[in-house]
Amino acid sequence: MNTGNESSTIDILGASTTLVNQIYRCTFYNNNATKNTISLNNALANITSSKFKNNLSVYRSKNLFVAFSTVNVTDCYFSSPNSEDPIKAAKIDQTMGAFLFIILDVQIIITNSTFLYGIA
Repeated sequence: MNTGNESSTIDILGASTTLVNQIYRCTFYNNNATKNTISLNNALANITSSKFKNNLSVYRSKNLFVAFSTVNVTDCYFSSPNSEDPIKAAKIDQTMGAFLFIILDVQIIITNSTFLYGIA
């Protein structure tokens, strides 16, 4: 488990405009962040065959924040704990994206991926 005031695991800001950041066959499990588990801002990224499970955030996304970026998400699995009362949980939750928060000039392709029990 990782904990962070901004992003809890990876923060890519202003990466190369020609080289692609690769996240391949990774597991992000039980991470806690104020804003996001992973932030991609002005980046090129491929996220492939990775799992995002039970990550928490106070604001923004519990998993991926993407801005001004080109991102491919392929064969990934996203899940949060199943709530007994999802409507009540959604009213309390302050995040803007259970799994992804996408803002401002983003090109994203999501292929063959699973999203379970998201609440935001």
